Amino acid sequence: MRILPPTPVLPSQPIVRRHYRIGVRERLDDRSYLPCLRWEFGFSCAFCLLHEADLSAGRGADGWGMFWVEHFAPKSHYPDKADSYENLFYVCRFCSQARGAIPLTSPDGGRLLNPCEVAWADYFRFDNDRIIPLQDDPDASYTIEAFDLNDHRKLAARRFRRSAITRSLDALVRARELRDRLLDQPGGNTGTEHVEVAQVLDRMASFALGNLFHFSAIPEDASTACSCGFAEQRELPAWLDEQVLEIDESALAGPKPISPL
Repeated sequence: MRILPPTPVLPSQPIVRRHYRIGVRERLDDRSYLPCLRWEFGFSCAFCLLHEADLSAGRGADGWGMFWVEHFAPKSHYPDKADSYENLFYVCRFCSQARGAIPLTSPDGGRLLNPCEVAWADYFRFDNDRIIPLQDDPDASYTIEAFDLNDHRKLAARRFRRSAITRSLDALVRARELRDRLLDQPGGNTGTEHVEVAQVLDRMASFALGNLFHFSAIPEDASTACSCGFAEQRELPAWLDEQVLEIDESALAGPKPISPL
């Protein structure tokens, strides 16, 4: 099982466009691009980096209305880019609502940063779950303000994910260690009290594993097909793929305790 990191590391390179090369296919309406965009941005908001798992109670965003397509250059001012794939981004509803019709540049000259053109790590860093500029950069400040990257709901989601994953990993490992230690004791596989405690630890481990499964890096409802047909690109983007945590469920499960006679 591959799960998200408790706190993501900001992309150190611009996010590479892997779907819909210019001239490969005809342009479609923006909703048709959604399966491609989900894979392209790792099921995460292109700007605040919240993952689908952070904002939905299910194991995927389909039907929850928490993520949709964002036009970087607004359709109202750039109608020629309305259905251009390079102008479309996968974003959470909070970023989209915060931005609204805010233009690409501010009156004082700040410009919205494009995560497919610049590396987020060159402009921002995490500080207590907040995304802050690395330095007094007008573009970074304008981007934070436009998308409200530190909205209180986003901060709460980041805190919850960090806490839930860290605690669940610790509970999973400790429950298995205590269970195995208990069953290794004399009579551990047959003593009624030992077996009952081992079963409780088993349930604790299963609960922790279920919590971790919610934070799977690739959601259950991830599309196995996309409109552009680039099957080889249905994988996580490099920035996220290199930081996911690998959990060997079979290794953690261990042998089942023997029920007392």
